[in-house]
Amino acid sequence: MKKNTISIIVLLGFIVAGALFLRGRTDELAKILEVDLIYVIPISMAMITRSLLNGHKLKLLGQVYGLKLKLQECWGLQVVTLFGNYITALKGGDSARAVYLKKKHKFPYTYSVGLTGMSYLFDLMISSLLGVIFSFLLPISNEVKYTVLSIFAIGFTSSFLLLFFLPVPNINIKIFKRVADCVHEFRRIKTDYIFLFKLGLNGVMRFLVHVVEIIFAFRAYHYVLSFSSAGILELSGGLVRTVSITPMNLGFKESALILTSKILNIQVMTSVFVAALQRAIALVWVFIAAPVLAYILLKDFKLGKDTPYPNQKSDV
Repeated sequence: MKKNTISIIVLLGFIVAGALFLRGRTDELAKILEVDLIYVIPISMAMITRSLLNGHKLKLLGQVYGLKLKLQECWGLQVVTLFGNYITALKGGDSARAVYLKKKHKFPYTYSVGLTGMSYLFDLMISSLLGVIFSFLLPISNEVKYTVLSIFAIGFTSSFLLLFFLPVPNINIKIFKRVADCVHEFRRIKTDYIFLFKLGLNGVMRFLVHVVEIIFAFRAYHYVLSFSSAGILELSGGLVRTVSITPMNLGFKESALILTSKILNIQVMTSVFVAALQRAIALVWVFIAAPVLAYILLKDFKLGKDTPYPNQKSDV
């Protein structure tokens, strides 16, 4: 079965489930228009700040593989990648970024896979660690609290071991060797504590900005959300962010949001409205910014020299 077919089937499934969920809630659904538009400004600023921090993360991780990118180039790539992920399923934007890095910087496709994988694993590790901390702050029963704590603890332990300690299988196939090279390159810096601190600090800053964004989004619907609850909502969304079978991860994010809202005793429909508001704002600014930044990236586009990438013996 083709990947696009799987994506369409999953998306249709979420649409049907969403329709069933909203059935009989027409009165509540009408309240989606009761939004305080003044909060659109700080929400938009938080999103732009978060995208800049994501660009900085790309710059830091690129250094691990000898890839030297300017910060504005990283930001442009991040926004264009986000645009691609919005309009395609299965992280199509990441594929476009890999093509750019290959053509512009002779950065092998398999190294792009490794870079993306390391990025997601590091984010999962930081998010899970923060989730463990925030679990103790939740105003919920101990039974539920320990369940949430266990989920984040498993996420942290597994990502930490995969990043730094678990042995990489030695498979005599070119692409697997390249991916193994990516893991080994990342592990090369595991004792560079200053670099890891910078990468971790970037993750914490992105988390805090997203929490502020969520708090303002709830305020737009006249709901005062605590910092700890907003933190758990962001972290639960982070756990499903890497799935992206559907465009914009549609359905997965909402499912995680609804489930987490029920656990935290937050009004579920308000959470649904907040998710819709965040998507709408993100779509507007990304669809405006992406073409401009793509033009800037490509206007002076020059193919890299036809030589092997410095960190490998032969090109892929």
